[in-house]
Amino acid sequence: MGFNSSTSRSTAPGEYGIARRAYLLSSPIVWPAAGLAALAVGYLLTPSDAEARAALGHLALAAGPLAAALACAAASRTAPRLVRGTWLLFGAGAIIVMLGQLLAAFPAAAAMLGFAPPGASELFLLFHLCFTLGAILALRPTRAKGLALEIALDGSLILVAAAVVVERFALPALLAGAELGRAELLGLILSQLAPVGSLFLAVLLVLRGDHLLAARATPYLTAAVAVFLLGNVFLVAGLDPSPARPGDPFDFVWLAGWAALAAAGVAGAGIGRESTRDGISDAARRRIRRAVVPGAAVFLGAVGVDAALNPSASPTIAIACGLMGLLLAARIRHAIDAAERRSEDQRLLAQNRALVEVSHALAGATELSQTLDLVARWASRLLDAYASGIELLDPDGDVLELRAIHGLPSDMLGLRFPVEGSFTGWVVRNGKARAALRLSAEPFTRFESVASIAGFPTAAAPLQVRDRRLGALFAIRLDRPFEPADLELLGALAEQAAVAIQNARLFEQVRQLSMTDPLTGLANRRQLERDLAREFAAARRGRRLFAVLFDLDGFKEYNDRHGHLAGDEALRIFGKVLAAETRAMNLAVRYGGDEFIVLLTESSPEGARIFAERVSEKFSREVASLGRGEITVSAGIAGYDPSMQRMDELIAAADRNLYERKAARSDRSST
Repeated sequence: MGFNSSTSRSTAPGEYGIARRAYLLSSPIVWPAAGLAALAVGYLLTPSDAEARAALGHLALAAGPLAAALACAAASRTAPRLVRGTWLLFGAGAIIVMLGQLLAAFPAAAAMLGFAPPGASELFLLFHLCFTLGAILALRPTRAKGLALEIALDGSLILVAAAVVVERFALPALLAGAELGRAELLGLILSQLAPVGSLFLAVLLVLRGDHLLAARATPYLTAAVAVFLLGNVFLVAGLDPSPARPGDPFDFVWLAGWAALAAAGVAGAGIGRESTRDGISDAARRRIRRAVVPGAAVFLGAVGVDAALNPSASPTIAIACGLMGLLLAARIRHAIDAAERRSEDQRLLAQNRALVEVSHALAGATELSQTLDLVARWASRLLDAYASGIELLDPDGDVLELRAIHGLPSDMLGLRFPVEGSFTGWVVRNGKARAALRLSAEPFTRFESVASIAGFPTAAAPLQVRDRRLGALFAIRLDRPFEPADLELLGALAEQAAVAIQNARLFEQVRQLSMTDPLTGLANRRQLERDLAREFAAARRGRRLFAVLFDLDGFKEYNDRHGHLAGDEALRIFGKVLAAETRAMNLAVRYGGDEFIVLLTESSPEGARIFAERVSEKFSREVASLGRGEITVSAGIAGYDPSMQRMDELIAAADRNLYERKAARSDRSST
């Protein structure tokens, strides 16, 4: 079996190689790195003559910032409007360095123009000034809560660490020059501190991640200013054998910085935008932020070791270390607060998800008992409780009845407690959730009302819909008290439960109305059809079933003689008698007009006859007491027969028996 080439194909080795080469060519660092490699080859091939090497060095140190300026200019054309100025400032700083390098390469031309060849420190001071302004334009206030402070603290730690490095390795060498004037010395110090500020802002750009610069540009910007900072430190430390003349391998330190800035411009211009592997993901950015604090702590320890080995260290370093310690303390405190906020947010999220699940579960419950059982189970589950239950108020509002339990003995169902003097009664009366370590210690609770749970931590919340109080929801733990967060969750669950209980009650009322005759309070024909189907099926399996059909004799004449109100009163009396004489397991129905049906299960013909006579006699006495005359009752009785195929056959048989009895009584009266 093969695959259809039109629906499935694998990448051929040649195609993979093409895709790989395309990705490499689209990487922002490829072309700057290629330029550096070409310059390295040029340095190797150029004769060692000082003038030739110097000329090549001047050319390379002018070409590097020129390439970076062109890349930044390209980025400014495609960047969002708010950060176009940022790229233009970056490019302007590179152009300043390039022009200064050209003036240094051609001192005669500079003299003709009236310019003195600038020094490297002056050029880079202007570059870092442009970089600082551009980075400030790119930074925007973050909307994330607490993130701005976290980033500021991280950046400040990096800033102080960089300043300590400059103070430890660069400034001592500068201060050792006795021939330097005050203005020149100040310029040199500023040239060392300016890269520190640039590095600080570049790190902020990386850590923020929500600025308008390209995601892949910020790492290259940070690399560029970091290289320039190291170059200054190396230069002051005397690692460059001929700092006044280019043409030696030390030039590649500066060229690497310009290559990184050019790569940032290429990334900002969108070249190779389809590739995202060079960017810093949010996860990587978070890892970087997490590494700042331990890194600062390690750096602080290293500085302490260095100070112990070098007793002549500057007091400024001690001050900087103290400042770093304060920043570390603030950053750690902020991290602790953020962790607590995240923990609280996660708790609230889990709570909301659980309440949504409860809402979905309750939405499918329409019966009151089912709703109460669901709420009790969810209360135990959400609160990690040993047991839970629901107490509902009686119609008078003075007594609470235990209607649902979970984790408690079933014989507790139906227990009744007075509102006054009970723990849940206090909750219902005051409309507030409450927790107790031991109910027996509660001053407002009588011990006998909570004897079974008096020694356990208990919490309860009111079940209330607007101003209507329904009862209370409680939960019990064995050994762990309820916290304020637990009470909050229990209260939220009680709010949902109260609405669900109210809806279930309304649903049952509507269903009861749809199944009940409004005049007599008996079941109507709709409920008869539902229950008769069930009882008919049970009769087929061997259960005895009888139908008794009642008819009020002469009811029409009674109604016409005394009026409809009197007729309705007679019907209500019969319904009352029928309901009182019918067992709970049986069904009494107003069939229509003055006809009533009772379904008798597990009875006999004799039992059905006695039942019909008892109802008839009691009704006759009740009606006679009104003083308007008598109303007799006829009854037809029929039992289930296996030959019956339909439910209506049982009622039809009772109807036939009714008319047979009426006819027989009429014959006896006429004779």
